[in-house]
Amino acid sequence: MFRRKFLKRFLGIGAALLSFNGFKKNAHGELPEWLWGNKKNTPSKIKKISKSGAKAKVIIGQDKEILDKEGRARKDLARKIISESIKALAGEKDVANAWKALFNKDDTVGIKLNCLAGRGLSPRKEVVDLIIEGLKLAGLEDEQIIVWDKVDIDLQKAGYAINYYSKGVKCFGTNRDYEPEPEITGSVGSCFSRIISKRCSAIINVPVLKDHDLAGVSIGMKNFYGAIHNPNKYHDSNCNPYVADLNSHPYIKDKLRLIICDAITAQYHGGPAYNPQWVWNFNGIIMATDPVALDRIGAKIIEDKRKEKGLSSFKEAKREPKYIETAADLKLGNCDSGKIEVVRV
Repeated sequence: MFRRKFLKRFLGIGAALLSFNGFKKNAHGELPEWLWGNKKNTPSKIKKISKSGAKAKVIIGQDKEILDKEGRARKDLARKIISESIKALAGEKDVANAWKALFNKDDTVGIKLNCLAGRGLSPRKEVVDLIIEGLKLAGLEDEQIIVWDKVDIDLQKAGYAINYYSKGVKCFGTNRDYEPEPEITGSVGSCFSRIISKRCSAIINVPVLKDHDLAGVSIGMKNFYGAIHNPNKYHDSNCNPYVADLNSHPYIKDKLRLIICDAITAQYHGGPAYNPQWVWNFNGIIMATDPVALDRIGAKIIEDKRKEKGLSSFKEAKREPKYIETAADLKLGNCDSGKIEVVRV
């Protein structure tokens, strides 16, 4: 109890100081109120797919020809994988109906990227463009879609053009535009990005498949460290229970609608920074609505690759991603292999 009171007081003071120094402003100044007020920003229910149930589906689609000679994803092949994956996930024969099973036409959807590692190991723009195509099949307009990450510069380094004000899909970082007061969830006390707290009713998490030198892996759930102002505080004990506690917050738990992991290029060691000597082409997309199940399968893929390359297991390296099990204990999803159905398309 004392620790929580202290944490709340400490973070409150810190947040107040940051607000005084321009905490609500980003590189372009105060964001216009229309960015936070149009369309719907409260969670809406999924029409046909639930994250609860006897088994969680994790869809894996691969094509060894998906990369062209310049290292870009071939859109025709990526489109086929994403379309077949979402149909398999939704149990629909029509791709538009599959997207409509997950998103309402009045949603405002935030596509959360992980661009920390730069162009070499970030979600490819070709994949994000295809996700936007899918959202439009569900009836959403450009103005209802925000592509975002922690800061503008990470997005730019990964090849994305910042767009605050022009027509079309918006793309920008939180920068310093966080809620002025921290919220405490379990062991985590943080100020959340206003993009996730105020603007979006639904989130698509678009991580990459990579190793992490402290957490074991950085796939879906850890990507939300990019939604809080103080992620550096939560790396002790292999990020356990911090990743799980963070993902239990309603801004994430209630708004997360879909995870699409860009696993075309993956990294099995030396993460989270991009280290090309430990990169391999998995040539795939991994998709789920269950964040725990997706991280469990993704971690196994990386673990298997480490074994193939003669590296120690995460347990032997003392960085086992136990937060995945903790997240399952918090009922955020399934991590028991007997309760996960892996479907290949």
